[in-house]
Amino acid sequence: MERALLAFKGSNSFRRAGGSVQSELPMQELLGGNRARILPFRKGMPLADDDGSLCLLSAKHSLLRGGPECRADPYAYIGQLAGIPIFVVEICGDPDDSRHEDHDPFDAMIHTHPLLPEAATFRNLRGLMGSLSTDEAEIAATGKALLNWHRNARYCGRCGEATMATHEGWQRRCSGCGVDHFPRTNPVVIMLVERNEQLLLGRSHHWPDLMYSLLAGFVEPGETVEAAVRRETMEETGVQVGDVAYVTSQPWPFASSLMLGCRASALGSRVRINPVEIEDAKWLDKSQVLSLLCKDMPSMRPPARGSIASYLMHGWVTDRLE
Repeated sequence: MERALLAFKGSNSFRRAGGSVQSELPMQELLGGNRARILPFRKGMPLADDDGSLCLLSAKHSLLRGGPECRADPYAYIGQLAGIPIFVVEICGDPDDSRHEDHDPFDAMIHTHPLLPEAATFRNLRGLMGSLSTDEAEIAATGKALLNWHRNARYCGRCGEATMATHEGWQRRCSGCGVDHFPRTNPVVIMLVERNEQLLLGRSHHWPDLMYSLLAGFVEPGETVEAAVRRETMEETGVQVGDVAYVTSQPWPFASSLMLGCRASALGSRVRINPVEIEDAKWLDKSQVLSLLCKDMPSMRPPARGSIASYLMHGWVTDRLE
């Protein structure tokens, strides 16, 4: 079985902007320098090569030299890698691009552009998780989440007037009431629910055929992580949970979430699925989970490599879950 991978876990090399690495130079001066590199996105997909690595372009590249009509939003400065300023920008390939919703995270479609470098295409970030380096994964996840926020925050939630990007792309200010808006992250619990050496897996309605994974759900206002684990497990499967322990987390830019991985002990094994919430749920023993992760179960498919679900399941089946 391949080694477990946790994508988007962060790196020691990439220095994030938005607070600790505010530039002393104006944005246009940074962009005009020879060192700056830009990661373009189109329809929420980053630019990558055939090997699954990101394509960072010079600001002078022909793809980026068009006017504002070529971009859905202004450039955003996300940080520095080895002293090199890194920016992200959403490219408009056609008039509808600027109004698009985030693409289906399971969509394998590849987008191109006549001005792209050879062998470079806009590709689904979910499909790139297993090939990106640690630095690349953090850059891509940060850029995707930030650009998604810009797209959804173009109008003020207080007065309805248009907002403008400020602070190098990390804030938006309302042109009407002057209120400042900031990027947000939505907390999501994802839980490894176990009982008697068995693991509870579920299947959502919108997932690819045969895919099963751990149960998950959004944390509600005023709710603790532990309470969210118990509520979501009960709502989806009817299984009552007792002890809950935090394990690890993963930024999840689909669209802007933070996955809080937990281990939970079930108090019973009877499953009564809520068909509104999920399509199916079942208990698997360790040999079955191992077969699933090794893709040896024709009737089921595992979660994507690099996801926190895959990481937790690998740890559980190999008794290495801390």
